[in-house]
Amino acid sequence: MKKSILKTLQSTIQGDVFFQKEFKEFYSVDASSYKIIPKMIVIPKNEKDVINTVKIAKKFKTSVTVRGAGTGLVGSALNNGIILDMKNFDLLRLAKNYVTVGPGTTKGRLDKKLEEQKKFFPPNPSIGSFCSVGGMLGNNFSGSRSLKYGSMIDNVIEIAFIDGNGKKVILPKNKKVGKKILEFTKKIDKKRFPNVTKNSSGYRIDKVKSINDTHKVVIGSEGTLGLFYQQS
Repeated sequence: MKKSILKTLQSTIQGDVFFQKEFKEFYSVDASSYKIIPKMIVIPKNEKDVINTVKIAKKFKTSVTVRGAGTGLVGSALNNGIILDMKNFDLLRLAKNYVTVGPGTTKGRLDKKLEEQKKFFPPNPSIGSFCSVGGMLGNNFSGSRSLKYGSMIDNVIEIAFIDGNGKKVILPKNKKVGKKILEFTKKIDKKRFPNVTKNSSGYRIDKVKSINDTHKVVIGSEGTLGLFYQQS
């Protein structure tokens, strides 16, 4: 089984596929105190590589965990299946009132670019400039400025991700998916959610109040609802 999935990935992925001991050792740890040896590591070159990795993993019933900068303290970047290193997804494009960022872009690079324009991105986790934007989205990072500006979930207007079937979804742009999310969230008693400034417990269904908020359910989902990618 292992050889079959490895052979399939190597013949399909345009980026890199590693299975050697030294690579598995390197990716078996992050900033946490945990260690889990993965089966293999995929460093996708493009969006198609991410989609194909998800489809192949599903076919072989193997887990996929995305890795950004590996700065997490709870082992979020570790697993015993496929590690998907998103370091090549380093898009950073400034517009007038927003910025388009790839999941592999570090916060330090984003901060430096915004500083040149005399702007800043509010969420500022304690790990500082070393974490990746993908990790910040997955964990709904906040920081010392959150009381005034909120967390990641309050500072994102659109999310692009690959779901568990390898399909591209952009929220809230995809109205079909958005309507399904909205219908589901209407069944939830949002009054039972705690009235606190920061909540990292479970999916943030309480934040979805309209179709334009449907992307918020993915933020903080820690890779369980999809893998963030950057649009071409």
